[in-house]
Amino acid sequence: MSPVPLARGLLATLLALLQLLSWYALGSFFLRRVRRIDSSLLTRILLGSAIVSFLYAVFSWSGWVTLGLSIVSLVELTALLLKYKDVRRMLRYIRALFARFARTRKWSFRLLSVTVVFYWLISIGPPRDADVLRYHLTHVRQIDLDRGWQPIADYHYAMPFGWSLTYLPFQHLHFPEAAGLLSFLLWIVAIALVYGALRSSTDLTMLTVFAVFVFPPQVMKAVTSAHADAYVMALLLALTLLLRRLPNLRPVEFALLGFTAWAGMQSRYQAIAFGLAGTALIGILLIRKRISAGDARAFLGGAVLAYVLALPFYLFNWFAFQNPVWPLLAGRFTGKHSYADALAARFTSDTGTTLSLRAVSNSIAHLVVKPEVFPVPLLALALPIAFLVWRPAKTRYVTAFLALFLAVWMLAEPGLYYRFGIWLAPVVAIGFAPILDRWQLHRQVTRVLLTGGCLLITAFLSFNLLYGIHYLRYDLNGDLAAYHRYTWFYEPYRWADLHTPPSSKFLVMVTFGETYYLDRAYRRADPWASPYVDWTAIRKGRDLDNLMQAGGFDYVLYEDKDWSRWSGGQQMTDSLRAAQSEGFLKKAAAFHVTLNSVDVLSSLRMRPAPSPSTVWILERTARAPRSQQQKTAAEVSQLGEEK
Repeated sequence: MSPVPLARGLLATLLALLQLLSWYALGSFFLRRVRRIDSSLLTRILLGSAIVSFLYAVFSWSGWVTLGLSIVSLVELTALLLKYKDVRRMLRYIRALFARFARTRKWSFRLLSVTVVFYWLISIGPPRDADVLRYHLTHVRQIDLDRGWQPIADYHYAMPFGWSLTYLPFQHLHFPEAAGLLSFLLWIVAIALVYGALRSSTDLTMLTVFAVFVFPPQVMKAVTSAHADAYVMALLLALTLLLRRLPNLRPVEFALLGFTAWAGMQSRYQAIAFGLAGTALIGILLIRKRISAGDARAFLGGAVLAYVLALPFYLFNWFAFQNPVWPLLAGRFTGKHSYADALAARFTSDTGTTLSLRAVSNSIAHLVVKPEVFPVPLLALALPIAFLVWRPAKTRYVTAFLALFLAVWMLAEPGLYYRFGIWLAPVVAIGFAPILDRWQLHRQVTRVLLTGGCLLITAFLSFNLLYGIHYLRYDLNGDLAAYHRYTWFYEPYRWADLHTPPSSKFLVMVTFGETYYLDRAYRRADPWASPYVDWTAIRKGRDLDNLMQAGGFDYVLYEDKDWSRWSGGQQMTDSLRAAQSEGFLKKAAAFHVTLNSVDVLSSLRMRPAPSPSTVWILERTARAPRSQQQKTAAEVSQLGEEK
């Protein structure tokens, strides 16, 4: 095997492990009164990560990125040293769980061990997932390059990104692989806790755990990349482990429940649904006198803590766009509809579905057969029904929470985007456990389910292996050029990194905005999701040149395609052509690229077929002095409006 990927992978794993342990230590400072480690372990990690993300957000917003990295690293190291005994206790607990797993279920543990090694070999590859290259790591890199968190009109950058912001030290150290390995290590901890919760369950239950939380393709992708999906699954597992003990929680544990229910709003708008479902459940229990008013107040206190830690992301949007949840509800708070609001509203409309019974029915039908996440959504929808039939007391409140969440999800997002279905894997695994244990008593039913489960896992293993071959080749030969064959626009980005001055600044318009590998200052301005430039106000080549001068842009990196379906798209194309014909821009390089996915995804039609495209790098010819070029994004936008 090539020493470079393995060496970087080992160092990145060490960085991710230190990060995870320091978060546990930091969370333990605030949870000293919580004695049970099983239901608080993940919450300690999540609390520590939320505090770190809050600090990074404050420092980045203030423009003190380097200072913030230094101070937060010192805080984490101090916590790790002071809470060393607690960390050792946690590691011993996880080791004991896996040791028991190895003793009691030898073949299952061996299969899991091989899978862990395989997933690790995928995780150590450089980032190349579309969402990661569009915003999870890209926004963090933008903050690191700009030395501050700037108000950029971009649909994806405006989303809350608390978990992704914790990748900042990895990006600063040029070890982005550690971000994916953070997801990987978090999943290993989650697997240990799921086994701990279900260690006395039957073979059928453990097979279900493998079928929903280990082998589905979307789980593999979530735990081997810098997505936030592994974080959300860990969040829901932490919530589930507390819910299954309701109402017998101590007041401090009700506070933990409140924090965990609402903590996700720091990282995803969709996670607000967890908080709504959890709060509704607590309200029902309070009305039915299953819990005391003091318990409800403790829950509320934990929720308030989560809200405070998430506040910077919503305040930033308020100050930047006069809308705390922009790009959602674009234009609703100000009554004005700017180009940015119009584009955001169009994007939301294009990716959503109008609420109706027929729309929800169609979305459910599509969701339950989606191969990447099967059978998680199907089992999630079936669990409330199965509970009504068998009524297992152990998971009563887990099922109630799931039902409330599904209702909120269908009302808020009737399109039911398939990828979010995988978040429910730990809820399904633990929620179905007592029901499956009862089914184990019926031999014929058990035999059929075991056979079906084994066939499903075999199919998952085959797909995952075909998908992972691409990453294994890189681990063996270290050939970056071959590895990035499936990374969109890697070649023009690489050329720009090698052939333009380090101080250059780019205006970028490419399909889906996957700009991570452009190692230059830049702003995305595609009319699909990045309304940095109001293209409807750009009439001539001179207008574009003025805008580039005001923003300090030296180059345009432009995909030559039909942009006319998006607002301002045709004006953008026309202005670029005019700028070239009028001599404001000249061609620096041209690239004929193929936009494709890993072979198995295209072969199974899980992704579009490969398509050719052309990318131009255009250089501005008339350069103004740098002192005149440095204006903010707001000034550039104002310039477009004046024209």
